[in-house]
Amino acid sequence: MQIEISKIRNGSMNNEIVYICDYRRPDLDKKPIRSVPPTKVMICSNDTTKKRIYYSESHFVPLKKDGSPSSKVIPLFDNTGYRSYTGEPVKVFDNEAECIAQWNDDLKIVERKWAERKAVVYQKIDNEINNISDMFL
Repeated sequence: MQIEISKIRNGSMNNEIVYICDYRRPDLDKKPIRSVPPTKVMICSNDTTKKRIYYSESHFVPLKKDGSPSSKVIPLFDNTGYRSYTGEPVKVFDNEAECIAQWNDDLKIVERKWAERKAVVYQKIDNEINNISDMFL
């Protein structure tokens, strides 16, 4: 089940283990805004890090294979926020299967965009070839 961001944002879920993912690429000519593959993480209070985390009282720390927290910090919100707009949060789930399904759905959206772009480009090339072919005497 997807977890409400407000519960994490206000710090009420600190020290819980969840799964996060996020893949957003609105502009295909640029790199993704955020690419966080399905990851098992612990929700930690911002008091435990020296990094500045905006718009939230908590952040995520990925877990190592042995289950201990790593030193990496993943903020709740991406860097598209400004002033009163927080930016987009990662997607948070209580189980890995739903997280993987969401990740795959996010990737399919981008894959469809690339397929549409490819079709448009191929059509333009075909049109140009036809225009040139029609010019022969």
